[in-house]
Order: sequence, then C-alpha cells, then structure tokens
Amino acid sequence: MTPPYEELFDSSVALEKQNCTPDALAVIPTCKGVLLFVDSNHRPIQLLQTANLRRTARTKLFHHDEGISKRTNISTLASKIYWRCCYNDFLTQTHYIQIANAIFERQADEIFQLPRPCFSVIEMGSYLPFFDVSNNPAISEKRIVYGLFPSRKAAGEFSKILNSVFCLCQNPTLLKTGRESSCPYLQMKKCPKPCLDLTQKESYLERCHEAIQNANGQLESSLNTLNQRMDKASKSMNFEKASELRKQIDQLKKIQKTDYRWVHDLRSYSILHVDRTFKKSIEWKRKRIQQYQWFKIDAEAIHDLGFFSPASRQEIDCFLEENWTTGSVIPFPENIKKHLSNLSFFLYRTKSSGVWVDCSDGIVGDQLYADIERLLGAELPAYRAEKKDAE
Repeated sequence: MTPPYEELFDSSVALEKQNCTPDALAVIPTCKGVLLFVDSNHRPIQLLQTANLRRTARTKLFHHDEGISKRTNISTLASKIYWRCCYNDFLTQTHYIQIANAIFERQADEIFQLPRPCFSVIEMGSYLPFFDVSNNPAISEKRIVYGLFPSRKAAGEFSKILNSVFCLCQNPTLLKTGRESSCPYLQMKKCPKPCLDLTQKESYLERCHEAIQNANGQLESSLNTLNQRMDKASKSMNFEKASELRKQIDQLKKIQKTDYRWVHDLRSYSILHVDRTFKKSIEWKRKRIQQYQWFKIDAEAIHDLGFFSPASRQEIDCFLEENWTTGSVIPFPENIKKHLSNLSFFLYRTKSSGVWVDCSDGIVGDQLYADIERLLGAELPAYRAEKKDAE
C-alpha cells in the first residue's frame, strides 16, 4: 500500500538490512532538503530538515554513538528513506512544515515551534474603531490588519502610538460600562469624549482614516500639521501645549524605526525573496552556472516565480514583469497564521540567507538591484556600465 505522504517527496530508497552500507545511500542528493525515515509498516520514525540530505542520512544510520546516548538509534528501525530537494533555507523549512502537517497533523506544532505572530487591527465597522493587538490575521472589508511584527510588544506599541497621537479610544471597557469614572483618559482630560458625545462620530472617523494613512507609512502630512500646531502654540506662549505636541511628533516618528520595517496592511503585503539553488550546465560553457530561485510572498500564499540567473538590470525587469502575477503557488497548510509565522521567522532573523525585498509599495528598482547585486557577489554588468557612463 502506497503511503499518503509519498507524493510530497521527490524519491525514496529502500534499506536492505543485510546489505545496507553507506554506498547504498549514494542515490540520495547532497543538497538541502527534507528527510523522512519510516519503518517497515510505512510509519514515520523521524522527519528532518538538513543542509545535506546524503550526509545526514549516513550519519543517522551508520555514525551513531556506541555509548550511552539520549538520541534514539533509528538504524535498526528504518526500512525506507524519503527525501525532498529544496536547495535553499526558505524552501526547505516551508516544505518541512508542509510535510509535518500532512503526516503528523495536530502534533506538527510540537515538532517545530514557529514564532506566534501578532497583528495590529482596526475594526472600521465598530462603533468607535481603534487599533488593538490581535492574534487573528483574518482580513475583511471593514477589518484592516497590519503586520508583520517581531513581537507582541512591538504590535502593542504600534497600536498605542496611533491611538494616542490621533486621539482614538484607548479604554474600550468604557464602551461596555458607559461610566465616565471607568476611563482614566477622561478623568485626565486626554480625550474629547467621543463615546459620550454622538456629535463627534464624524470627526472621530476622520481621525481614524488619518491614523490608517500613517499606519501605511504616509507620515509627512501629519508631521507637518503637528509641527505647525507646535510652532503656533510656542509663539502664543502656550508651552504646555507645545510640549504635548512635541511628544506626539516624537511618538509618531517611532513608526519609522526598524521594528516596523516589515509592517504593512496585509491586503497589499508583498515580499520578493531570491536565493541560490543548484548549478546548471550550459552548452558551450565549461563552468556550471549558479541558478537562483525567485519567490513572491504575500499574506495568503507563496508564489514560485521560477529559476533565473540575471546578467543585467534589464533582464531582471523583464523576468519580474513576465512572472510577477503568474508564479505557481507552493502548497502550504491552510492555516494562514502558520504561513505568516514562517515568513516572520525569516524576515526578523539576524541573518537570513538570500535577498528579501519589501515590494508592498511597489518594486523599488535601486534597492532591488542593490540587494540582488550583493547576492551575486559582484555588480551586474549593466550596472557597472551605467556607473561608468555616469562618471
């Protein structure tokens, strides 16, 4: 009987107990990927992601410790090895999670723990919308979701800044109780009381839309307005008001810090990822050419744009124009939160392999070229020619 997970792998090799030697594993590639050891009844023994499929398989089967070890010796249990070639870190982990969910289902989360993503959400359909931290990335017409954040603390700070600067509700419990005494912001006169004054609903929603614009990175207009109001307060000797406005300006500028460099409205979220894969033999060339795999990643899926080794900026532009909306979708668990957790893991790592370019606001040419040229290890020929002409 063929196991249901077999289609998730590229190939497999059966292990003959009497004639099983390291040479018998020579059919396993030496690239990065995912390994699965199973017993004679096709039951999974161990699932691994590794930088070298063949070396790891040999180590697991032949180089185990003879002394006391906490690690289980699977050499006597394994009857077959399955493998999936992935070539780069992102694809290896993506397929590892996909396979783990297919094989172990509910237990998959215990095998590999991803960071728990948190989001900043504003429900525009509510009575008084405000930014709040949520674990739910579900998007709707009235529910605007912002991410990805490195931590829940960062998502909370992002929400607090927008609520404070644009005077949105910071104590939603008052909306349930209706008692003014339950809100410290009303007692300190830090809020114009929109929850108690129905005539303020329209002006409140205007502030919500302004806050959303700033959450989208459009800070210039609001900063100019706050600076003008601060100068006016200073000239009229209202230094207390000027100091308060100065604090609001400083708060709003915090949205530009590195903790929020990957934060966008999830409806427009778009990341370009490029990383090395295999080397390909080209006719009439002695050396094999390094291939690069290109991915477009949005809030709902991973799109494989294919393999491509650029030689110029023009070739990059043409490749992206032809493939940006036509890439094949890489299967992933239906849980969108798990997909975003996997993406967040790589975006906020200290050192992630390959190139990661934020394309949520469109593909920025100069930044895109600079990152890809760094990955290639040398400037592209066309770029060198352009700089030489400019000089």
